[in-house]
Amino acid sequence: MHGWLPDETSFVSGFCELTYSKKRGINSNKIMTTKYVINKIAAVKQGHDTFLDDLSVEHLIPESSSCDARLSVGNLIALEGSINKDVGSAELPEKMLKYRESKYVWMKEFLSTHEDFDNGSVRKRAETLGKYMYNKIVCPVFV
Repeated sequence: MHGWLPDETSFVSGFCELTYSKKRGINSNKIMTTKYVINKIAAVKQGHDTFLDDLSVEHLIPESSSCDARLSVGNLIALEGSINKDVGSAELPEKMLKYRESKYVWMKEFLSTHEDFDNGSVRKRAETLGKYMYNKIVCPVFV
């Protein structure tokens, strides 16, 4: 690896600090980085070289909830914009029914591995996504 590329542990630690909010007044550089990461993971999982045209960033636990981890990258997933609009700020069990309409590979993977999802799941998922980003997207560029 190149000397400027962090090790996996450092990368994942920084990755887990990413947040995303649709509300104004949040650090826009951090939001754009997080949106890029979600778009990139979704594109790779779909087998695309470019971002998906209809992609929307979805908060699994609604952004309007009081959950501490609601803005974390671990609480985010790609979803078709039309489905995201339909689910709005519904609670997750209701959203998961609508998520079944998604054609995205990433959403299908999520649904097959998560019957429920809560505040405690968010950090673990952020770490898993960070490792995926590091090992499947970042490192292969430099090997």
